[in-house]
Parts: sequence; structure tokens; C-alpha cells
Amino acid sequence: MLKLKIKFVLFNIFLVLWFIIYDKNVIAMKKQNFYIDKKSTNTIVDLFNLLTKKKQLEEKIHYLRNKTKNKLNFDNSREIIKLEHDNIELKQKISEIQKIISNDLKKVTFNLKPLIKIID
Repeated sequence: MLKLKIKFVLFNIFLVLWFIIYDKNVIAMKKQNFYIDKKSTNTIVDLFNLLTKKKQLEEKIHYLRNKTKNKLNFDNSREIIKLEHDNIELKQKISEIQKIISNDLKKVTFNLKPLIKIID
């Protein structure tokens, strides 16, 4: 009877320790998933901000070109060239962020072969 009680107590201790360790692992996994979600949200927000800046630059360039269509002087041309250069840099940053997002999305793949076998 004493051996049975000792085994039962040891089993309970083992079970409690296992639940404590398992709970810490689950909490760590939840924190890691939250970090990944926050990181992806930040990249999407950065992408949105860059796209709005790009749109504003394109509108400025279009306005300057149409405004000074007949009388383009050196200062206006320099300003247009500077805006074009900034626009190109923004396009490069946007493409880098889009590559990062596409790489994150490539990790999810679907195998359609079992579905085809079921349909046949």
C-alpha cells in the first residue's frame, strides 16, 4: 500500500512538472507567433506608406511637367530630375518589400493530387 502511495505521489509530481514545462512552451510559441504577425503587419504598413509617397511624387512630377510644358528652365528641370530619382529609389524599396512578402507567402503550398484522386 505504501509503495502504491509513493508511486501515486511521484506520478502527480511528474504530471505537475510536465504541465508546467508544457505551459511555458505554449506561451513561448504564442509570443513567437505574435512577433511574426507584428513583423508582417509592420512590413505591410511600410509598404503602404511607401506607395503613398510614390503616388505623391508621381503627382508632383506630372504637375511640374504640365505646368512648365512650354517654359522649362534649369531649376524646374533639376527639380523634376531630383523627383524622378527619388521616385526610382522608392520603386526599389517597394520591390524589396514585395519580395519579402512574396517569400513569406511562398512557404504555404498545397498538394492537389489527393483531391484529384478523390474526384476521379
